[in-house]
Parts: sequence; C-alpha cells; structure tokens
Amino acid sequence: PFLFEMRSLLDFACARSTLDLREWFKLEDINASLYIVAARNAWKAGKPVGQPQAGAFKAATVSLFVALLAVIWAPALLFSSGNPSVTVNPVYRAAVNLTMLDASGSSFPLFTGGMQRQIRFVDWDDVSQSESQADLGANQVQEVCVAPDSDVPWMPTPPSERAFLASALADASLLVQWTWWRTRPDDNTVMVAQAPPFALNSMDASRLREVVLGAAPYVWLEGLYPRFWELQGEGVPTPNFSSKELVSCRLALESETVNTSLTSYNARWWSLHCPVAAADTADSQSENNTKAAFMCLEHGQGPEAILVSAKVAAGLFARLSSLFGGVYGVYVVFVLAVGAFVRSVSANLHHGIPFEDLPSTARLQALCNDIYAMRMAGELQLEEELYHTLIRIYRTPAVLFEFTKL
Repeated sequence: PFLFEMRSLLDFACARSTLDLREWFKLEDINASLYIVAARNAWKAGKPVGQPQAGAFKAATVSLFVALLAVIWAPALLFSSGNPSVTVNPVYRAAVNLTMLDASGSSFPLFTGGMQRQIRFVDWDDVSQSESQADLGANQVQEVCVAPDSDVPWMPTPPSERAFLASALADASLLVQWTWWRTRPDDNTVMVAQAPPFALNSMDASRLREVVLGAAPYVWLEGLYPRFWELQGEGVPTPNFSSKELVSCRLALESETVNTSLTSYNARWWSLHCPVAAADTADSQSENNTKAAFMCLEHGQGPEAILVSAKVAAGLFARLSSLFGGVYGVYVVFVLAVGAFVRSVSANLHHGIPFEDLPSTARLQALCNDIYAMRMAGELQLEEELYHTLIRIYRTPAVLFEFTKL
C-alpha cells in the first residue's frame, strides 16, 4: 500500500537535487496526475460525441453497487445466526456464591457451591411456562443444578460470628452471584452474573439469627434470585429472559460431628435448598406448595438456573470477533474504512476540475520531463528554476488554462 511513497523516498535519498522532500513529493504527484489525465483523454478520444456509455460499463457499475452493499451487510451476516460458522456456546462449568452484606458494607460469605454440579441441555417448554421460544435452536437452553450443601465449611471465629449476628438486621441484604465458564469468545469465557440484592425484612433477619443460634431449622427466602438468564456473546449476563420467575430457597445451617483418630470437632456448613416449581399458579413457589414439579432432583434441589446462550462465531470468525471486538468493531474498522475510501473517491470532485479535466497535458508533461533531465544532467539550478515555473503555472488558473489548451 505504500509502494509509491517508498519508491519516492528511495529516489529522493539516492538522487542529487535541490528540491526538499515536500517539493519532491509535489513534483511526483503532479507528474502522476498528468499521466492519469493523459490516459483518460486517450481512452475518451475514441468515443464519438453523443454516444451513450457501453452496457459493459453499466454492468461494472452495478457490480460496484453490489460490492458496496456486501460491504455494508457482510459484518452483520458474519456474526448472525444465518452464518454456518456461528454455533452454540454452551456453559460447561458453574459456581454460585451467597453472601450477606450489612449497611456498613461488611460482607459475610455463607454459601459456596459448584464442585458438585449438573449441567444439562433442556427444552424451553420443559422448564418454562411462558410463551414458547421458537427461535431457540438445539442446545441453546441449559439447566444448571448445584448441590445444596456448601463446598466450604462455615468456620468463623467467635468475634466474626458475633459481628454476623449483630449485622443480620432488617437493613442487611443477601447477594447471589453466579459464575459460568464457556469456550467462546476468547475474551469473554468467564461470565459473572450478580442477582439484584435480596433485602432482608425484620422477620427474615430475626429468623436468620435464630438459625445461627440453633433456635430455628431454616429461614425461607422468597424470590431470592432470577431463575432465567441470557448469555450473549459479549457483555454481562442478563436476568429474566422471557420470564420474571424467581427462585425461592431454604437456607439452613447444617452441623455434623467429625471424628478423627486424634480428635473430634463439630463441622458446620450452610445448605441452600431451592425447590423450583414448574409454575402454573401465582403462589406455586411457596414453601407449602405441594403441586410443585421440582427440578434438580438428582442434586437434592440445590440452587438452579436456566441459561439461554446466544450463538457465537467459531473458527476464523471467532478470531475476527476477538480481534475487532465483535460486530461493532468490524463496522468501525472495516465498513467505516471502506466508506471513507469510497467517499474520498466520489465526494468533492468539483475541487479537482481545474487540474483533472485538462484538454491536453503535453506541455506540462514536457516541463516535468525537462526537470528530470536537468537533474540527471547535474544542472541543479535549472532544475530548481523549472520546478518553480511549474508551481507558478499551477498557482495561476489563467496560465494553466493556456498551457493545457488543445
């Protein structure tokens, strides 16, 4: 793409001349433009006046129109579901955390799950009572089930446990955070989804303190987090895909005496049972609902999420997406660059009329050749004088008009 510039720079570096680099480029540009004008005049000389343009020329113009249309739509088609290289992008690993936040900003991790999990493909109609999603292809919908028992024991120090009990008030909140792993795109393989904070009311906070103190078996959390999530190729997961169904869970503090060869101790951990129902009534997620068709039975009705993954580009198209930042990056880098080039060719053409629509270029081309001849002969003073003569001609429209008449 820089052949003209590289050749001109090399010629300037190797030749003896009185012209500086900018003047050298001006002379080369004038000579090149005169050559193009002379070639165009020679091509038009064989066309009689009044003869319409040939059909082949019109066909080439139509081809150019089709090419420009392809430039506009190619990036969109490249990353659309109609591209055969666009494929499903399922999740292969999942984890979920439950943390309590108090009004001062202190956080108390409670539940960490994901080591024991089940991820399976499901049909949309089997997990949702909302309207059918006919545009969802195979393997785009997944159900993520996590075991109800935390992978990490709850072993706070006595001061930390007292701080937890003091913070479990009506102004505290519970935060559910999911983490999902997938293979594409390369710059967004790990997605973190944070559910809206679940505000504890006075009854929930009191019940949570009773659970820690052993005075209550569990606390029921109605509508803890959204069940349905949409995973796009870029960006963060979006909750409530086609349904605002919420997951309600039973939070309990389990304990068990562990005996070893040296000692025994009491292990405690949080459990999160979430009996999600295939809802057909407004209160189907209630704790006492006996009509619920529970999901994740194989994993003890632990935390569940339904994921709808968008199709993404694979192979070469995935690398292009990563390189340019998706379809928006392709439009900025590719379409706008081509558009700027086309606009530079077709816009402001009237500014070039005095220098491009020349009836004859013979005298100006002869002057350019004289400058080159003086340079090769070592007559550098004549080279510089002829160059300034050429510049004065271009600066004076009347003189340029006289020099280019037939």
